[in-house]
Amino acid sequence: MDVDHRAAGALIQVDVRRLERALANLIDNAETHGGGVTRLLVEGRTETVRLVVEDSGPGVPADDVDRIFERFARGSRSRRSGKHGGSGLGLALAYENIRLQGGAIWVESRPGGGARFVVELGAEFG
Repeated sequence: MDVDHRAAGALIQVDVRRLERALANLIDNAETHGGGVTRLLVEGRTETVRLVVEDSGPGVPADDVDRIFERFARGSRSRRSGKHGGSGLGLALAYENIRLQGGAIWVESRPGGGARFVVELGAEFG
């Protein structure tokens, strides 16, 4: 895991179980659908901390980005191939666990390919 020096002194107030569950779902998603985790990163921002899970998979098609965190949503690649018969709840649960803590979660393309899932939470810096 890479920890940005700006994040090292950050204080975040979270429900640890909810945060652990959300991150576990993102990591499981990367392992199951994204070819495996390539990087875990903690980044410090001005008033937030970002927890990032990057994978080596094909990325998330543009058509799926807007709905990937919806309940029972399964990516178009998964639907076509019939592989990875998940329920489509993992990312929805991650979204809900982060939202309930006042945070945000989104997916973006990773430079060089793959997906980059970002969790952003409010933080205090000492």
